[in-house]
Amino acid sequence: MTFTSAFSNNFRFQQLKRVGLSDTTCRMLHDIVSIRSYEAADVIVKKGSNFDHWHLVIEGLVASSVSISPTKLAPINIYGEGAWFGEQSILTSQPSFEDYVCLTSTEVMRLPASVMRKLLDTETEFPHYVSRNIAWKFQKSSEMLMLMKFCNPAVRVVLGLAQVGEALAQSAGNQASGKSDAGVEIRVKQEILAALCGVSRTLFSECILKLESSGWLRLSYGKLRLCKMNAWLELTKSHRINRVTDPNSSFDQLLYQLGGSHPVPA
Repeated sequence: MTFTSAFSNNFRFQQLKRVGLSDTTCRMLHDIVSIRSYEAADVIVKKGSNFDHWHLVIEGLVASSVSISPTKLAPINIYGEGAWFGEQSILTSQPSFEDYVCLTSTEVMRLPASVMRKLLDTETEFPHYVSRNIAWKFQKSSEMLMLMKFCNPAVRVVLGLAQVGEALAQSAGNQASGKSDAGVEIRVKQEILAALCGVSRTLFSECILKLESSGWLRLSYGKLRLCKMNAWLELTKSHRINRVTDPNSSFDQLLYQLGGSHPVPA
Protein backbone atom coordinates (compact mmCIF):
# COMPACT_ATOMS: atom_id res chain seq x y z
CA MET A 1 0.00 0.00 0.00
CA THR A 2 1.41 3.41 -0.98
CA PHE A 3 1.59 6.38 1.40
CA THR A 4 -1.10 8.18 -0.65
CA SER A 5 -3.54 5.28 -0.52
CA ALA A 6 -2.86 4.74 3.19
CA PHE A 7 -3.59 8.42 3.85
CA SER A 8 -6.78 8.20 1.79
CA ASN A 9 -7.92 5.10 3.66
CA ASN A 10 -7.32 6.72 7.04
CA PHE A 11 -9.03 9.95 5.96
CA ARG A 12 -12.18 8.14 4.87
CA PHE A 13 -12.27 6.13 8.07
CA GLN A 14 -11.81 9.19 10.28
CA GLN A 15 -14.49 11.24 8.49
CA LEU A 16 -17.03 8.41 8.71
CA LYS A 17 -16.13 7.83 12.36
CA ARG A 18 -16.71 11.51 13.08
CA VAL A 19 -20.40 11.29 12.12
CA GLY A 20 -21.11 8.57 14.68
CA LEU A 21 -20.55 5.37 12.71
CA SER A 22 -19.00 2.30 14.32
CA ASP A 23 -15.49 1.12 13.44
CA THR A 24 -16.89 -1.95 11.71
CA THR A 25 -19.24 0.12 9.57
CA CYS A 26 -16.50 2.60 8.67
CA ARG A 27 -14.33 -0.24 7.38
CA MET A 28 -17.23 -1.75 5.43
CA LEU A 29 -17.92 1.61 3.75
CA HIS A 30 -14.34 2.14 2.60
CA ASP A 31 -14.97 1.02 -0.99
CA ILE A 32 -18.45 2.54 -1.14
CA VAL A 33 -17.57 6.18 -0.55
CA SER A 34 -16.04 8.04 -3.49
CA ILE A 35 -14.02 11.19 -4.08
CA ARG A 36 -14.84 13.76 -6.79
CA SER A 37 -13.24 17.05 -7.83
CA TYR A 38 -14.93 20.18 -9.21
CA GLU A 39 -13.81 23.53 -10.58
CA ALA A 40 -15.00 26.94 -9.39
CA ALA A 41 -18.55 27.71 -10.65
CA ASP A 42 -19.35 24.01 -11.19
CA VAL A 43 -22.81 23.01 -9.94
CA ILE A 44 -22.73 19.87 -7.80
CA VAL A 45 -26.51 19.58 -7.48
CA LYS A 46 -29.02 21.67 -9.42
CA LYS A 47 -32.24 23.03 -7.97
CA GLY A 48 -35.01 20.50 -8.67
CA SER A 49 -32.58 17.56 -8.78
CA ASN A 50 -32.37 14.76 -6.26
CA PHE A 51 -29.35 14.20 -4.05
CA ASP A 52 -28.01 10.76 -4.95
CA HIS A 53 -25.12 11.18 -2.50
CA TRP A 54 -24.42 12.77 0.87
CA HIS A 55 -21.48 15.12 0.35
CA LEU A 56 -18.52 16.08 2.54
CA VAL A 57 -16.33 19.03 1.56
CA ILE A 58 -12.72 17.85 1.73
CA GLU A 59 -11.25 21.03 0.31
CA GLY A 60 -12.77 24.22 -1.10
CA LEU A 61 -16.05 26.06 -0.59
CA VAL A 62 -19.59 25.25 -1.70
CA ALA A 63 -22.61 27.58 -1.52
CA SER A 64 -26.24 26.62 -1.44
CA SER A 65 -27.87 29.35 -3.51
CA VAL A 66 -31.25 30.53 -4.75
CA SER A 67 -31.99 32.37 -7.99
CA ILE A 68 -32.72 36.09 -7.71
CA SER A 69 -32.67 36.70 -11.47
CA PRO A 70 -32.30 34.56 -14.61
CA THR A 71 -28.50 35.02 -14.44
CA LYS A 72 -27.74 35.62 -10.75
CA LEU A 73 -27.66 33.39 -7.69
CA ALA A 74 -27.76 34.56 -4.06
CA PRO A 75 -25.77 32.33 -1.64
CA ILE A 76 -27.71 31.29 1.48
CA ASN A 77 -25.19 28.99 3.19
CA ILE A 78 -21.49 28.35 2.71
CA TYR A 79 -19.93 24.95 3.38
CA GLY A 80 -16.21 24.72 4.05
CA GLU A 81 -13.75 21.96 4.83
CA GLY A 82 -15.33 19.25 6.98
CA ALA A 83 -18.96 20.22 6.30
CA TRP A 84 -21.56 17.73 5.06
CA PHE A 85 -24.55 18.72 2.93
CA GLY A 86 -27.56 17.15 1.23
CA GLU A 87 -29.02 15.23 4.17
CA GLN A 88 -32.34 17.07 4.29
CA SER A 89 -33.26 16.29 0.68
CA ILE A 90 -32.09 12.71 1.10
CA LEU A 91 -34.22 12.17 4.21
CA THR A 92 -37.35 13.72 2.71
CA SER A 93 -36.78 12.18 -0.75
CA GLN A 94 -37.58 15.61 -2.16
CA PRO A 95 -35.66 17.48 -4.88
CA SER A 96 -33.28 20.19 -3.74
CA PHE A 97 -34.80 23.68 -3.61
CA GLU A 98 -31.32 25.23 -3.91
CA ASP A 99 -28.39 25.08 -6.32
CA TYR A 100 -25.13 23.84 -4.76
CA VAL A 101 -22.35 25.75 -6.49
CA CYS A 102 -18.57 25.55 -6.02
CA LEU A 103 -17.12 28.93 -5.04
CA THR A 104 -13.58 27.62 -5.47
CA SER A 105 -11.91 24.48 -6.78
CA THR A 106 -13.47 21.84 -4.58
CA GLU A 107 -13.01 18.20 -3.65
CA VAL A 108 -15.79 16.22 -1.99
CA MET A 109 -16.28 12.78 -0.51
CA ARG A 110 -19.61 11.14 -1.36
CA LEU A 111 -21.70 8.51 0.41
CA PRO A 112 -24.60 7.03 -1.63
CA ALA A 113 -27.99 8.25 -0.45
CA SER A 114 -29.40 4.71 -0.29
CA VAL A 115 -26.58 3.67 2.05
CA MET A 116 -27.10 6.74 4.23
CA ARG A 117 -30.78 5.89 4.70
CA LYS A 118 -29.92 2.35 5.79
CA LEU A 119 -27.33 3.63 8.27
CA LEU A 120 -29.97 5.78 9.94
CA ASP A 121 -31.82 2.56 10.83
CA THR A 122 -28.81 0.48 11.86
CA GLU A 123 -26.38 2.89 13.57
CA THR A 124 -27.14 4.25 17.05
CA GLU A 125 -25.23 7.55 17.02
CA PHE A 126 -25.52 8.43 13.34
CA PRO A 127 -29.12 9.79 13.48
CA HIS A 128 -28.12 12.16 16.29
CA TYR A 129 -25.30 13.61 14.20
CA VAL A 130 -27.55 14.08 11.17
CA SER A 131 -30.34 15.72 13.18
CA ARG A 132 -27.90 18.16 14.81
CA ASN A 133 -26.49 18.97 11.38
CA ILE A 134 -29.95 19.73 10.00
CA ALA A 135 -30.90 21.87 13.00
CA TRP A 136 -27.69 23.90 12.79
CA LYS A 137 -28.13 24.60 9.07
CA PHE A 138 -31.76 25.59 9.52
CA GLN A 139 -30.76 28.06 12.21
CA LYS A 140 -27.98 29.52 10.07
CA SER A 141 -30.27 29.90 7.03
CA SER A 142 -32.98 31.54 9.13
CA GLU A 143 -30.51 34.00 10.64
CA MET A 144 -29.12 34.97 7.26
CA LEU A 145 -32.57 35.50 5.77
CA MET A 146 -33.59 37.62 8.78
CA LEU A 147 -30.50 39.78 8.31
CA MET A 148 -31.30 40.40 4.66
CA LYS A 149 -34.96 41.18 5.34
CA PHE A 150 -34.85 43.39 8.45
CA CYS A 151 -31.35 44.83 9.01
CA ASN A 152 -29.54 47.81 7.54
CA PRO A 153 -26.51 47.26 5.24
CA ALA A 154 -23.89 47.75 7.98
CA VAL A 155 -25.50 45.10 10.20
CA ARG A 156 -25.87 42.75 7.24
CA VAL A 157 -22.18 42.97 6.40
CA VAL A 158 -20.77 42.69 9.93
CA LEU A 159 -23.09 39.91 11.14
CA GLY A 160 -23.02 38.26 7.72
CA LEU A 161 -19.22 38.03 7.81
CA ALA A 162 -19.37 36.83 11.42
CA GLN A 163 -21.72 34.03 10.44
CA VAL A 164 -19.60 32.97 7.46
CA GLY A 165 -16.55 32.95 9.71
CA GLU A 166 -18.44 30.93 12.32
CA ALA A 167 -19.45 28.34 9.74
CA LEU A 168 -15.90 27.99 8.42
CA ALA A 169 -14.37 27.88 11.90
CA GLN A 170 -16.76 25.14 12.93
CA SER A 171 -16.29 23.21 9.69
CA ALA A 172 -12.51 23.16 10.02
CA GLY A 173 -12.64 22.32 13.72
CA ASN A 174 -10.73 25.47 14.63
CA GLN A 175 -12.83 26.09 17.73
CA ALA A 176 -12.16 22.67 19.13
CA SER A 177 -8.42 22.99 18.50
CA GLY A 178 -8.22 26.37 20.21
CA LYS A 179 -6.93 28.06 17.07
CA SER A 180 -9.98 30.12 16.22
CA ASP A 181 -8.49 33.33 17.62
CA ALA A 182 -5.76 33.23 14.99
CA GLY A 183 -8.35 34.13 12.37
CA VAL A 184 -10.30 32.48 9.59
CA GLU A 185 -9.56 32.93 5.91
CA ILE A 186 -12.48 33.36 3.51
CA ARG A 187 -11.27 32.57 -0.01
CA VAL A 188 -14.28 33.97 -1.82
CA LYS A 189 -14.62 36.95 -4.15
CA GLN A 190 -16.06 40.08 -2.62
CA GLU A 191 -18.99 40.15 -5.04
CA ILE A 192 -20.10 36.73 -3.78
CA LEU A 193 -19.72 37.76 -0.13
CA ALA A 194 -21.69 40.93 -0.88
CA ALA A 195 -24.49 38.80 -2.32
CA LEU A 196 -24.35 36.53 0.72
CA CYS A 197 -24.77 39.59 2.99
CA GLY A 198 -27.56 40.98 0.81
CA VAL A 199 -25.84 44.27 -0.08
CA SER A 200 -24.36 45.87 -3.17
CA ARG A 201 -20.70 45.37 -4.06
CA THR A 202 -20.06 49.08 -3.40
CA LEU A 203 -21.58 49.05 0.10
CA PHE A 204 -19.75 45.85 0.94
CA SER A 205 -16.41 47.38 -0.09
CA GLU A 206 -17.02 50.45 2.06
CA CYS A 207 -17.78 48.32 5.11
CA ILE A 208 -14.84 45.95 4.81
CA LEU A 209 -12.41 48.84 4.29
CA LYS A 210 -13.63 50.27 7.62
CA LEU A 211 -13.24 46.85 9.24
CA GLU A 212 -9.73 46.56 7.82
CA SER A 213 -8.70 50.01 9.08
CA SER A 214 -10.04 49.02 12.53
CA GLY A 215 -7.96 45.85 12.55
CA TRP A 216 -10.80 43.33 12.31
CA LEU A 217 -9.86 41.85 8.94
CA ARG A 218 -7.07 41.75 6.38
CA LEU A 219 -7.71 42.04 2.66
CA SER A 220 -5.74 40.40 -0.13
CA TYR A 221 -6.44 39.40 -3.71
CA GLY A 222 -9.44 37.05 -3.95
CA LYS A 223 -9.78 36.54 -0.20
CA LEU A 224 -10.01 38.14 3.21
CA ARG A 225 -9.06 37.02 6.71
CA LEU A 226 -11.20 37.69 9.77
CA CYS A 227 -8.84 38.56 12.62
CA LYS A 228 -9.42 37.90 16.33
CA MET A 229 -11.94 35.21 15.48
CA ASN A 230 -13.05 34.74 19.08
CA ALA A 231 -14.54 38.26 19.00
CA TRP A 232 -16.47 37.48 15.79
CA LEU A 233 -17.76 34.25 17.32
CA GLU A 234 -18.81 36.05 20.48
CA LEU A 235 -20.71 38.59 18.38
CA THR A 236 -22.76 35.89 16.65
CA LYS A 237 -23.37 34.15 19.99
CA SER A 238 -24.54 37.35 21.67
CA HIS A 239 -26.80 38.21 18.76
CA ARG A 240 -28.27 34.72 18.67
CA ILE A 241 -28.92 34.43 22.41
CA ASN A 242 -29.60 37.99 23.51
CA ARG A 243 -30.53 39.77 20.26
CA VAL A 244 -28.26 42.62 21.34
CA THR A 245 -27.83 43.97 17.83
CA ASP A 246 -30.27 46.67 16.81
CA PRO A 247 -31.27 46.10 13.16
CA ASN A 248 -30.46 49.77 12.55
CA SER A 249 -27.14 49.88 14.44
CA SER A 250 -24.54 52.30 13.13
CA PHE A 251 -21.15 51.05 12.03
CA ASP A 252 -19.52 52.54 15.14
CA GLN A 253 -22.01 50.71 17.37
CA LEU A 254 -21.19 47.45 15.59
CA LEU A 255 -17.47 47.99 16.12
CA TYR A 256 -18.15 48.65 19.80
CA GLN A 257 -20.08 45.38 20.08
CA LEU A 258 -17.43 43.49 18.14
CA GLY A 259 -14.76 44.80 20.48
CA GLY A 260 -16.75 43.93 23.57
CA SER A 261 -16.52 47.62 24.57
CA HIS A 262 -12.73 47.35 24.45
CA PRO A 263 -10.51 48.99 21.83
CA VAL A 264 -9.10 46.76 19.13
CA PRO A 265 -5.38 46.08 19.55
CA ALA A 266 -3.16 47.65 16.88
